[in-house]
Amino acid sequence: MDAICIWERKYKDDTVLVSCLRVDKDNNNQLFFCLDKDYPNVYEFDIEKVKKEAEITTNGSIYCYKIPISWLKEVRKLNNREIKLKEKEISKYKRKIFN
Repeated sequence: MDAICIWERKYKDDTVLVSCLRVDKDNNNQLFFCLDKDYPNVYEFDIEKVKKEAEITTNGSIYCYKIPISWLKEVRKLNNREIKLKEKEISKYKRKIFN
């Protein structure tokens, strides 16, 4: 299973918003950041801890778990598919900025 692609963490409170559906329905507990150079690899969180203790908030369109960065544990390097996804997302971002 590929990790969840996240743009970047929320710097003001050092958390990351992860879709409740991705955690609850897909049971996915790995993520990586597209734009955050401080976190270049894949990170994992404890699903049960998130479901019990994490605040549920919204990003403006979907419900998300607000997960503190301190709950993330580095688990591996990005695989080839994730690297391509990251590059694709970054190129979309650059097109929006420079066009």
